[in-house]
Amino acid sequence: MFPLSFLYPTITEDINLLSNPARAIKVARHTHCSACNCQGLHPPAHIPVILDDSEDLPEALEQADQAEAPTDEGFWMICECGHGWDEHGAGMDVSMTEMVRRTQIAMRIDEILEEAGKLTDFDYVDEDVESLKKRIILPLQSRDSSDSDSVKTGKSRKLSAASSSSFDNDIIRGGVKRRRMTSSSLSEQDAESSDEDQPLASTSRSKTVPKSGPYTSAKTRPPGIEAGAGDQRGGKMPSGMTVAHIVPRADDSDNMEDVKKTLTVKVEQLSNQQMDRLTSGVTLDVSEPVANDEDAPPPEKPPVIEERKGIIRLVVVNNDGSPQNMILLTGLKCLFQRQLPVMPREYIARLVYDRNSEGMAVVRHGLHVVCGITYRPFPHRGFVEIVFFAVASRYQMNGYGGHLMNSFKMHIRKAYPTVRCFLTYADNLAIGYFKKQGFTKEVTMPRHLWVGYIKDYEGATILQCTLVKKVDYLHAKETLAKQREAVLHKIRQMSRPQVLYDGLKQFENAPEGFEMDYRDIPGLKESGWDPELDRITRQATRDPQRKAMARLLTDLQGHALAWPFLHPVDKQVVPGYHDVIEHPMDFSTMEMKLDTHLYPTFNDFVDDAMLVFSNCKRYNPENSVYAKHAIKMEKFVKEWVASERAKNDALGY
Repeated sequence: MFPLSFLYPTITEDINLLSNPARAIKVARHTHCSACNCQGLHPPAHIPVILDDSEDLPEALEQADQAEAPTDEGFWMICECGHGWDEHGAGMDVSMTEMVRRTQIAMRIDEILEEAGKLTDFDYVDEDVESLKKRIILPLQSRDSSDSDSVKTGKSRKLSAASSSSFDNDIIRGGVKRRRMTSSSLSEQDAESSDEDQPLASTSRSKTVPKSGPYTSAKTRPPGIEAGAGDQRGGKMPSGMTVAHIVPRADDSDNMEDVKKTLTVKVEQLSNQQMDRLTSGVTLDVSEPVANDEDAPPPEKPPVIEERKGIIRLVVVNNDGSPQNMILLTGLKCLFQRQLPVMPREYIARLVYDRNSEGMAVVRHGLHVVCGITYRPFPHRGFVEIVFFAVASRYQMNGYGGHLMNSFKMHIRKAYPTVRCFLTYADNLAIGYFKKQGFTKEVTMPRHLWVGYIKDYEGATILQCTLVKKVDYLHAKETLAKQREAVLHKIRQMSRPQVLYDGLKQFENAPEGFEMDYRDIPGLKESGWDPELDRITRQATRDPQRKAMARLLTDLQGHALAWPFLHPVDKQVVPGYHDVIEHPMDFSTMEMKLDTHLYPTFNDFVDDAMLVFSNCKRYNPENSVYAKHAIKMEKFVKEWVASERAKNDALGY
């Protein structure tokens, strides 16, 4: 006999009030089945859904007790598709912190459904619900073959003796943060194509919130905040600065035309001497027709057209008490709360409404905020900290992200002349985007200028973007196109492919097999060409094996079970680990070796990956979660390598 009703937990703002089965069914409802095409755990069509605060609860529980179908606390454990919680993202192999993260997203989805009056309608979806469902179990990320953009950075959780420290993936796990030093004040993100509007910057991985910031009562204080926490700057913040997506802003048009004209004049006034040095040694066959696509201006992007037509507006807002700004700030707050599901709502509200923070909003149809950024300027320190960055779900494919970042740069340069750079903490999902926007891991700003002024993430990566005064970021493509055409024009003038020269005299009477030192070739040595440097450069950019290593590393770091293997084991936390494991290895060390070209072959890279898992299995008991994760990850690597070999036998591994 099956239960006559389907019990489902009601809405609650406190995750601690949910039992483990209640968390599991919430996650399972909104998670695609891994064994079939089911979109989430749901009851048979003829079974009504009963909330656990309903008057019909006692009868539903009695039916569940008498049912043959497996239930837990009255909650069905089997979907209509025939699969259970394990296949719907709520299995026993999911760590506690990951389960908390997934539950928080599921709770936010339920809140949206409740607002729409659809909490008990398991077939209802909308754009916001679908967007959040994609984040419960995050997809693997692709890595650029030439670098290590997608570096997973994890935030610390309780360390254990796996093959590496038990660090939680920045997007995938959450953990309780340990604060570092705090200072005197509070402080707390898309390429130009469709990939630009993906979740960015560090995402919150638990409901733990920094102890900084005023709370008037326990009722308004988010869980995890200690009473009496004052308004402070700097220190650790929750692993939460997710940047869901992005959008544009451009209110510096007066200044931009002047900058554009200046750059154009400078390009035209390049001296022949400069161009000679630039094009030295370059030949181009001008006998063939040259396609001058650069002559035509690059097509305008949709956000630029929409802004010119008045469809969207970019507005800078702050908490000055004016009605319009308060409406826009509330729009930003609601946007961030919806797009950053694992961030506590009170925490987002406190930062957005903070009088020390500012925002830039993309507004449609009056005062409807569809995209925005919250930031904290420190002009006396010469930098701006990016805090929140998001685009509404339905506008994530409109190309707003790159336009917003470029507009933001122009606004900051005009509003704060002393600001030289942006700083932000990012996880590996954000790093790729930020690098495309001019950010780098190499922070050149002196530490004493920013340490203690911005919120610090344990395990996250701090990135810096240095502003260039003479660059018009809103017209950078046009400027680069003109510079490229200037160089090509000079090359065409200097190239003389129709002139034939005599060959090298040394080969006229040379015996068979004669080899000539490149330094004896007239002009080659003087040009500065180095065969070894040329070999390294070609290998670094074209080596198919290195590209495969980069892709595999990204997939490893993005795997849902990768959190124990992301960083080295801390010998201070696990003192005896290095006595047992003679050759420790982890994904961050592998990334460093890959970036510095220390893997001669793909097999060497795979050997290190297998070393990570063998170390874990050697140190931990067979029935531990770490050993089980290592076994599954090991299987994943073997299947990945087999698939890659089948696709490309030319790799030679």
